[in-house]
Amino acid sequence: MIFVDSLSQLRINNLCRNEKPYSQPVVTASDINLQGRLPEQSLNNYSVKVVLYNCTGEVFIQDVTNRFRIQFGVSIYNFRYFNLQLREWGEDFPVDCFTLRVEIRNNGQLIFNKITETYQRLNHSKRCYIELTNTEWDDFSLGRGYLRVNQDQLYNNINELANHFEPVYHQGTNKWNLYFDCSQVNKITILRSNALTFPLTGVLGGGIEKNLPIYAVYVIDEDGCNLPYTRIESTYDCLDNVTGLYYGDPKLLLNYHGNDPDLRYSNSQWIESEIKKQPTEYEKQISFLGRVQRIDVTQTYKFTGLIPFPQWKMEEIEAIFSGKRIYVDSEEYIHRKGVVFKTDTIRNTCSWLLDVSFEKKVITNDFSCQDDCTTLCTYYVIWGGLKDQAYFDENGKIIGHTFNELLNYFNSFSDVISIEEYPSSETACQPVAIIKIDSFGFLPSFIHYWEYSPANRVYAQKDDCVLPKNLCNGVEGLCLPPNGIKSTCEIIEDCQRPSSIITNCVDLVITKGGITLSKDWVLASGSKLEADQFGNAMILLKLENHKIPLDTNLLNENIGTLNAVMQPKNTEFIEKENLSVMIMSNGDLYVSSDNLDFTKGYLELTLNINYNINGN
Repeated sequence: MIFVDSLSQLRINNLCRNEKPYSQPVVTASDINLQGRLPEQSLNNYSVKVVLYNCTGEVFIQDVTNRFRIQFGVSIYNFRYFNLQLREWGEDFPVDCFTLRVEIRNNGQLIFNKITETYQRLNHSKRCYIELTNTEWDDFSLGRGYLRVNQDQLYNNINELANHFEPVYHQGTNKWNLYFDCSQVNKITILRSNALTFPLTGVLGGGIEKNLPIYAVYVIDEDGCNLPYTRIESTYDCLDNVTGLYYGDPKLLLNYHGNDPDLRYSNSQWIESEIKKQPTEYEKQISFLGRVQRIDVTQTYKFTGLIPFPQWKMEEIEAIFSGKRIYVDSEEYIHRKGVVFKTDTIRNTCSWLLDVSFEKKVITNDFSCQDDCTTLCTYYVIWGGLKDQAYFDENGKIIGHTFNELLNYFNSFSDVISIEEYPSSETACQPVAIIKIDSFGFLPSFIHYWEYSPANRVYAQKDDCVLPKNLCNGVEGLCLPPNGIKSTCEIIEDCQRPSSIITNCVDLVITKGGITLSKDWVLASGSKLEADQFGNAMILLKLENHKIPLDTNLLNENIGTLNAVMQPKNTEFIEKENLSVMIMSNGDLYVSSDNLDFTKGYLELTLNINYNINGN
């Protein structure tokens, strides 16, 4: 949502001849999410007032400040900002069409006084659903499938499902959605058997039992009609350079009595639109013998607005397409390039029509090798910090402060068969810790270690349950020492043989090392660490630090800890121009320098040093 300076600038007061008034739809209270920048001032004593007005902004209704979550902070880019998010509607929220005026003072001085464009609160209801595959649905028609609801109700044929659920088949996905009232159901289990059985005991010989995830969706209902609204949102690591909006945590909280330190800005909107499946694109790779080696399947979709949008709303929706990942109704889509809007075909509306193509992630069938039916497990590789440290979930909620608490967190998910710590010593990169989970149910896409930050994110990855091969993918300069090296020395006799021949063949074994970086340090591409069997070590580190204040000097700054391959027997001191490096016998690496590079707005540091591990 945008701010304007005065009522005369509201779009509703500046309509073109054929233009219809537009209000931004909102469903839940948290959909009202506002951010603004504040001027730099030496004073630091903030107050805020949020006032509710009617659609045109002319009629005062009430002060609603206490209904909002509020945060005043300083970003990591050192600009001041505020975040506002509506906490709840409350039973006494008086209007459905409204504007908001935000007034902010610093030490009593008015520094921000703007009004939003118009909001329209939509009537809605919440519905839940489960997903069944075509195979699972067919089992019900054959008497092999059962649904257990809330541990006591059992349904085992299609007629019973139709009476208690609202089944909807989705062409193209080969899935069924079964809709139901969220308030009536808290758990659904599917039971499938290879033989007809009477499952009142819940025991199916030779079958399987699985808890199904329950999904929620909002149904928009205005004047008795279900309206085709979709929710579109995008994600950012920190800053959107297009709009200037800040999505990170505050570097510093400003002085405000009701500051909410956990409030983060998010960008999601309800818009009158629909998304429809388009013909699928297939790309085949065929060998010169005519054998299909690979097929890439791209599912395409058309995302279309159902009403024209004013200029300000067009720009807001376009900004969503500058995000890292785009979601429509919680499903991720890919937008490769191209314009998002086109001019309205009706003259004198001053409006724009949403018309854009999306793709789903490419699905690949690879036939170049034999079928691989390896059993896969889920792994979480923790790269930094210590085993016992703070861990956070996808939404920034604290999981715990120990490794055992993290294991218990994963063990709390349904359908987990086993969970264990996989030995880091078995990998080439030797991270802090690895969690291995065998599960056929839902697991989080990622967690965070040390702090809730994109730089500290640990993604789930699939790999062989018995012998994982890809846990170190993406880690440069790290591998296990080579083994099984064989060399052959051959004496070539030419003409007269010398009186004595002495040969000495030595294989130079280069072992790549690694480093566990301290907090806030990031390894850039082009870094390399290695040592040979004679103890000669070489370190080339290209580092970045986005949190050290500009023009700061380093004094015995702990960069990280080298692994065993790179650790010297005794402390090594290395002096270079404007740079001092100390490497402890335990691998701790310290740097001091008073000549640092902040030209890109953050610290860039390059270390290029050589030493001998044995002290020679």
